Amino acid sequence: MLIKLRQKMRNQRGFTLVELMVVIAIIGVLAAIAVPKMSGTTDAAKVAKIQADLRTIASAEAVYFSQNGAYVSTLATLKTANLLAEVPVPPATAGAYTVNTTTGEVTSTFGTKTYTSNGTSSITPS
Repeated sequence: MLIKLRQKMRNQRGFTLVELMVVIAIIGVLAAIAVPKMSGTTDAAKVAKIQADLRTIASAEAVYFSQNGAYVSTLATLKTANLLAEVPVPPATAGAYTVNTTTGEVTSTFGTKTYTSNGTSSITPS
């Protein structure tokens, strides 16, 4: 029985070093193509979150203005008035949501752009 097992193992062939190196090179090329394409998606997701939060805040602030005739001074006021369940938190690398008490506009900065609750964005000068 041991002799048959040894004969079977001699007849089996494995991968050569060259074949393994080719496979590793192909995986490296695929990774080099995929990584740069994925890196921009996190920034796009952060911008989408900021824009969605600003729309939510703008809606709550419009209701607050129609009920009280004035804009809020802080976003916590919208939570106190039961217009927001929680005050939205901006992504880690974005600026805080700030309220303009005169116009009711809410803004946040991410990278070099400032996003506003009215849907516009502008590049902040360096």
